[in-house]
Amino acid sequence: MPGPNALGFVGQLTLDLLISTLKLQKVGSIDCPDVSAVVGIDSYGPWDSPSVRTAMEVYQGKTQSSQSHSIKEQVVTVLMIRSKVEKEKGMVFSEALTSWIQSIGFSRVLLLTALDGTRRTDKQLGSSPLRYCTVGSEFSDQFPAALKLGWTAIESSSDIYTDTPCIIPPGGGLTRFILNEFKRKEMSLTVLSWFTFEGDNMDTVHSIANAVNDLVCLCSPKPQWLRPKSWDHIYGQEQYTRELF
Repeated sequence: MPGPNALGFVGQLTLDLLISTLKLQKVGSIDCPDVSAVVGIDSYGPWDSPSVRTAMEVYQGKTQSSQSHSIKEQVVTVLMIRSKVEKEKGMVFSEALTSWIQSIGFSRVLLLTALDGTRRTDKQLGSSPLRYCTVGSEFSDQFPAALKLGWTAIESSSDIYTDTPCIIPPGGGLTRFILNEFKRKEMSLTVLSWFTFEGDNMDTVHSIANAVNDLVCLCSPKPQWLRPKSWDHIYGQEQYTRELF
């Protein structure tokens, strides 16, 4: 799932790639009063599709990948949150979300979000923009592939002053509330985050999608990610060029 209200909506855009490439099917919608209502055309089908898309939807499908000369099949569920959580509703939303996740009984939960690239330290600039953090079980217990990836955990941030302190630096939206709820309910969660900025994040979301695939082994390594149809006009009408952004 994406980090709600996070910088640049990189979580949502990454999940767009995963849903399109893995051909995940919509299996349900969630009506949540804390999320801004939105309705639009089918994000992944042709423009004349009779289907519509709403603020919170659930997609699911089976994936296969080759591992150690064997084929691994797994069921993947994606919770897409397309619009923002209403102001001052973050904690209420996070409690309801974690309760729903707990009721379903998912074996592993992965959240994708952003970190504010303008707050990146000199030391962090010399390393990959990818960071992770976990609550509950250890990272490698939740995702065994983590042992060989050598990723960097999110460094503690000393410049955040809040009534609900959390390891997530600015840019992650409501991720800090969700982490706190998982911890309070003694549930396991892994957060993958990427230092980024507002604006064109197309290269970033491809990199995050590759990282997710390295961790979860959804398909072949370094796949050709399939852009959803909704991306055709992500920069507006065709007479305007991408260079404007």
